[in-house]
Amino acid sequence: SIILVRSRHPSQKMHLLSLIYLISALSNLCCADWWKPSAETTMHIQYAGNTYNYNLPGVDAYNIDGDAVSTATVSLIHSYGKKVICYYSAGSYENYRSDASSFPSSVLGKVMDGWPDEKWLDIRQIAILQPIMEARVQRYSQKGCDGVDPDNVDGYNNDSGFDLSPSDQLAYNRMIATIAHNRNMSCGLKNDLDQIPDLVASFDYSVNEQCHEFNECDTLDPFIKANKPVFNIEYKKQSDFCPSSIASGYSSQMKNLALDQPAFDCRICNRISTRNNISCTASLAPPSEPASTAYAQTTPTSTMGTQNSNTKTSSTMGTQTSDTKSSLSPSSSGESDTTNDEESFAPILAWCFATTSAVIYLSL
Repeated sequence: SIILVRSRHPSQKMHLLSLIYLISALSNLCCADWWKPSAETTMHIQYAGNTYNYNLPGVDAYNIDGDAVSTATVSLIHSYGKKVICYYSAGSYENYRSDASSFPSSVLGKVMDGWPDEKWLDIRQIAILQPIMEARVQRYSQKGCDGVDPDNVDGYNNDSGFDLSPSDQLAYNRMIATIAHNRNMSCGLKNDLDQIPDLVASFDYSVNEQCHEFNECDTLDPFIKANKPVFNIEYKKQSDFCPSSIASGYSSQMKNLALDQPAFDCRICNRISTRNNISCTASLAPPSEPASTAYAQTTPTSTMGTQNSNTKTSSTMGTQTSDTKSSLSPSSSGESDTTNDEESFAPILAWCFATTSAVIYLSL
């Protein structure tokens, strides 16, 4: 509806204008329709390897390289009722990426320890970096990705070559989340444990590496308390890895550094072992289901170059998979009807927006 407001007083107009901006901002919250996974959501991550399976039993979402994945592969994953999280590095320059020439030398810092093809970014220069990151996420949106996994968003806590402050990182990370949300995509917070209390409201899930190994998993609890998933990846076998993960409510996987094989997922293994009365032990081999629901693999057909904060590798990626279906029922792709606080206000905000879609100020 259109509401015509007539007023002789400029002060009244300013109050009304402020109200309009508030209603507009709130309507963005209530009308946002990006994927908001619940804490029960499970994730499979794989950036490399000779075989892929996009219909693994119990997996709700796949984390794959956003530049390497094709639109056809995203559609294939969606056909199995699963979500797609597209990985990219938001805090570093990678000299092999297609947009590498977009980064001026002024934003390039020190070479990342262990990754000679990668340099830290000066995240204080948002005016330069924001358009680059927007273009990246736009490409992933056009491919159909449901969310993003922006890596290396803790430069302030590393030897980046720049004098980055915690506030610099908070501003940059919130900008990264907004870029995704503006395109109706969810956004994960990669590591950056110290800033979780300040950032949990801005992100939809946590993607963590090695919290069990370094005894720092308790820092991830704010996500679980907000009914947002923690996707945890471990690279070293630990006897108490799965019981601790399940008790904490995480979707945890045992992977090798190359991220090139099916994952051992604690939560999925627990479900399968309970139903089939089999042993569930943390190893690199995935748990076995009956033949009809086995982890079928296929030969890849397209080239894929990948990166992740722990693994930098080139590999191949298939766009087809076995038609085997899982009898394991995921929790409705892990989606929640009440994931975020703002959703409880949705009916009220929607009504406000519907009845105040335009306000015209007329002076007499």
